Amino acid sequence: MKKILVLCLLLLGCTGTPEFNDGSTGLPNLYACDFDEDCVPQPSCHPQECVHKTFVSEFEQPGLCTTHFDCHAAYRPEDCVCLKGVCENKYIFEEHPACSKPFIVS
Repeated sequence: MKKILVLCLLLLGCTGTPEFNDGSTGLPNLYACDFDEDCVPQPSCHPQECVHKTFVSEFEQPGLCTTHFDCHAAYRPEDCVCLKGVCENKYIFEEHPACSKPFIVS
């Protein structure tokens, strides 16, 4: 019984508020922002998240991506906004405007 209790406490302890290198328990600087210009898409093929531009070098850009266009991805810095101090992808809950236009193949 003690082993189960200790295991539960360890697991619960790991899911609490994270502590970062600077000792804070808020959002990591990775997502923190003051202005829209601070935010850029997280390097990946079809980025769903935006991060502070100073952390871009922390990610490895894939060497090859598909040509698939994800209507909820943030491909350009303009697709990211600083919302209440957090970098956000403005298309995560709505489609990119390019997705509402008819696609005509000639």
